[in-house]
Amino acid sequence: ESTNVEYKGNPLQVGKTYYWKVRIWDEENRLVDYSEAQKFTTGQSDSYIISTENKFVTTYVKPKTFKKLGDLYIIDF
Repeated sequence: ESTNVEYKGNPLQVGKTYYWKVRIWDEENRLVDYSEAQKFTTGQSDSYIISTENKFVTTYVKPKTFKKLGDLYIIDF
């Protein structure tokens, strides 16, 4: 539930820079921290571009355990 989340605030202004960040919870659903702020700029009204490009950070983590139980995989990081 961390991508394609619809913004429900006031309409964003054309050609303006905004910052956003996300909240991070632990495995017991307690608020731990916030991500670092990310910047984006909305496009100009005469442009086909509506905002700056999205950049996703991917971190590859080797699992501590990996078990196959029939059609189910159990992976612990």
